[in-house]
Amino acid sequence: FPTAGPRTLLATYPGDGTVPASTSGGELHQVNQAATSTTISSDAPDPSVIGQAVTVQYGIVVAGLGSIPPTGNVTVSDGVDSCTATVAAGQCDLSLTTLGNRNLVATYAGDTNFTGSASAAETHQVNQAATTTAIASDTPDPTVVGEGFTVQYTVVAAGPGAGAPTGNVTVSDG
Repeated sequence: FPTAGPRTLLATYPGDGTVPASTSGGELHQVNQAATSTTISSDAPDPSVIGQAVTVQYGIVVAGLGSIPPTGNVTVSDGVDSCTATVAAGQCDLSLTTLGNRNLVATYAGDTNFTGSASAAETHQVNQAATTTAIASDTPDPTVVGEGFTVQYTVVAAGPGAGAPTGNVTVSDG
């Protein structure tokens, strides 16, 4: 049967000219959801840096049933950040925002015909992103000895990293 759920089975004999046709009474039959297993086949690049998109490829396997594909969504998460895509897509892009060794898990939600499942943890290393610091202006310029002035600066994550750097900046004349 191509779908899960209750069925009523009937046996019908069309007859043969000497014996009349007949139909059995209904026999109840239950078709249960098929079990699945979920795997992560790759996570690239590994290692990555904070905010960098990591492409996680996953697969859903149905034991013993090759002709009926599962449908629905798969969510990949490290417990903090996540991405979701369809089973058919086979991958999603995850931007990780926590440093260190992360454990990625792909979870298939299941559908009407297939049970949900989760992959084993796939380790992934997230490193600090490089930054670029620039002085935008110093006003007024020129100044006289002892006169204060304002220095405006920017600090941004350098690609492929992303996010807003935090902390303090020190401005000096070296």
